[in-house]
Amino acid sequence: MKHLLSNPWHEIVRFDRGEEAVAALAAFVKESNIRAGWIFAIGSADMVELSYYDTKKRAYARRTFREFLEVVGVSGNISWRSGEPALHLLGSFGRTDYSTVSGHIHSLQSAATLEVFIHKIDGELTRAQDSGTGLTLLQ
Repeated sequence: MKHLLSNPWHEIVRFDRGEEAVAALAAFVKESNIRAGWIFAIGSADMVELSYYDTKKRAYARRTFREFLEVVGVSGNISWRSGEPALHLLGSFGRTDYSTVSGHIHSLQSAATLEVFIHKIDGELTRAQDSGTGLTLLQ
């Protein structure tokens, strides 16, 4: 990961070929002590683990895609839970046949590059377990 820009409200980082982005972003957020923010990203991936939340089972159904994917867009937020960053990231990914896959992002490996923009928000967002949905919701 290359840290390209930093100012009081923004961070821009870039991932190169083969770099795993989600865990590295969480580590960067922790190291930089970013307590709340929004994340946007574009680029390409050759592996992404996605999921959707099954409200009846109250569990995430996960699937890993190991193919070239254009990162049409990633958006999400930064919050904290139990002293650790909680990145809530969703993305849409274009396949080479022009179809798309999308969902919650658990892992993403950059194919050529992934450009990430973080907008920092003054204050702190936290997450806590919600018994009604089984999800960890913003507080």
